[in-house]
Amino acid sequence: MKTFEKEFSLKTKLETLDQYIRSILKEKHEKPIKNLIFCFVCMESNSNKTEIYVIDAKTVANIVKTGHSIHLKLPGLKGQKHKNTNMRYLPRGKVFPGIERRKNYKKYLNKSDLVFLKKYSEGWIDKYKEAWHLIG
Repeated sequence: MKTFEKEFSLKTKLETLDQYIRSILKEKHEKPIKNLIFCFVCMESNSNKTEIYVIDAKTVANIVKTGHSIHLKLPGLKGQKHKNTNMRYLPRGKVFPGIERRKNYKKYLNKSDLVFLKKYSEGWIDKYKEAWHLIG
């Protein structure tokens, strides 16, 4: 019988499902940390429903970094330039819900940004639900 040892860090984030559609992270999460696995635990406040998403740090870093970069390229709803802050988001749904309603949004983005938006559209996170195999 073979046994395997693997050293890793586990970072958890707890939120209620009925309140949030995205997890709030920081700029530091744009850089992947070796052997770090994120567990996003989502709970409904009035029930026992719990969802756990297990995501590797490299994927989290890519989504957070690219998503924020796209956010800065796009004008705000009133046409203003977005301010660069330390706050980052990891959405459970589309990275930019309702982006299609923004007039001419594609003119602000390059091809890789558009590919990213398509890849991280509704349902992208489903493959990470209960993805405990990423730890083992």
